[in-house]
Amino acid sequence: MNDIDKESLSNALKSIDQKIHRLNNQKIKAFFESLGLELRDDGAKD
Repeated sequence: MNDIDKESLSNALKSIDQKIHRLNNQKIKAFFESLGLELRDDGAKD
């Protein structure tokens, strides 16, 4: 595998990892919202 292929693969894997991270954050947020915890003022906003 040449350097261009390695870099392309690395970039693709980073992109996939970022998408997974965003989806996991969305799932966690949806879970807390389903529990009604988004209405609290004492929690972190991010």
